[in-house]
Amino acid sequence: MPVIEKAIQWPRLTIGAVGDVIVHERLRTRQERSKNAYSEIWQDLQPIIQNVQIMYANLEGPVAPKSGKPSGYPVFNFPEQIVKDLKKSGFDFVSTANNHALDQKSKGVVETIQNLRLHKLGYTGTQTGDQASGFSETWWHLSEIKSSLPEEKPKYMAFVACTEMTNGYRDKKNQILKCYEDESKIIEIVDRLQLAGNVAATILLPHWGEEYSTKIDSKRSDWSKKMIDKGVLAILGSHPHVVQKVDVYESQLNRQGLIVYSLGNFISNQRMDFTRFSIMALLSLIYDERIKKYKLEDYRTLPLWIDRNVQKDGTSKYKLKKIFDKTELTKDVQKIYDAHNDPIKTFKSDSEIEKFLKPLELSD
Repeated sequence: MPVIEKAIQWPRLTIGAVGDVIVHERLRTRQERSKNAYSEIWQDLQPIIQNVQIMYANLEGPVAPKSGKPSGYPVFNFPEQIVKDLKKSGFDFVSTANNHALDQKSKGVVETIQNLRLHKLGYTGTQTGDQASGFSETWWHLSEIKSSLPEEKPKYMAFVACTEMTNGYRDKKNQILKCYEDESKIIEIVDRLQLAGNVAATILLPHWGEEYSTKIDSKRSDWSKKMIDKGVLAILGSHPHVVQKVDVYESQLNRQGLIVYSLGNFISNQRMDFTRFSIMALLSLIYDERIKKYKLEDYRTLPLWIDRNVQKDGTSKYKLKKIFDKTELTKDVQKIYDAHNDPIKTFKSDSEIEKFLKPLELSD
């Protein structure tokens, strides 16, 4: 697939999203010994990552080398290299609000943010809590829409991440945005972003649900619909480590909102078959002159599978591959594949992906 210039012709915009980036010890050991970038794992997806205008992932742990040595489950501390590789690959921002956000305590939250800023990788969902630094903090991330926009058009997409839990760690300095506990605050944020003239749309990134379950509880369903009724364009969830269903909800404003309850794991060493299967969600947005905002034009999902092969040196080599034929998957995973989405909305070939990402041809 040829790489398309990231700047687009107004008024179309594409967004890509993947699930949990979890640097378990076996992934880190492989990178340290091979000296290869983590991006080697998702190399086959690189053309897609570079062709969407905005690319997102959930960073499932702190990056805090000053707070402690790199560590794996159950108390994470990721190496700085993962931030460098995500940025270099074309990821625009990450969520830092998840159940492992406080694994290195409050100082780990601060150090993670410092490292993300250092490498110019955007983030949403956490704050340093240090107003004395002079840095103006917000709970949201604004991704610039890189196109030849008329001056009066909005210039940014807004993203807001939150988490349902922090693994029992108390957030003493209120550094983490919580999906349910801070619901009223999130609604205030959404309202503020809706009124901002430079914001084209808002997408929420909740970290929630029951691990390893494909079931959708009413609490998450009701929360998602409430937020879309408030004007949110899409909900892109993570945490369960398995793929959950995709819904399109018709809001009270007569606009369609996309709900992806769980994208699954992007990279990890979780070895159960259903945790090795994930999806990349691709959203196509179109500008609505009537409401002066973006609306959902279309979406697709790309099923992914992470291969894990033990090497002679005892390390494991990981590789993400696209799944176009569900028979490549085990029977149990095929059930998840069938349940997660409308088959019409699931990519079946590289040519379908290329067609979906092709810039909109504007008429004279």
